[in-house]
Amino acid sequence: MADWLGHVRDVFAMVKLGGWVEMQDFEEVFYLHGKRLEGEAEWRWLKEFRKGTKAKGKDLDYGKNTKQYMLDAGFVDVDASQPEVPY
Repeated sequence: MADWLGHVRDVFAMVKLGGWVEMQDFEEVFYLHGKRLEGEAEWRWLKEFRKGTKAKGKDLDYGKNTKQYMLDAGFVDVDASQPEVPY
């Protein structure tokens, strides 16, 4: 999706006063023992994938930007967490 903020604004417009919304996504980056692996040779495909999607106007960083998008759309009391999921 190219317009995540627009999507979140649409969601905000549909929620009744006092309503609750949960949004989940993930970051398109891989880590091993806290170290980002994107620079490693075996993860070159991911770097190229990110470059190509950015050129097409896609936001692969939506997961880490979700909280700000929600605040910008007008949501209040926004909570965000980033659990580490081992692979």
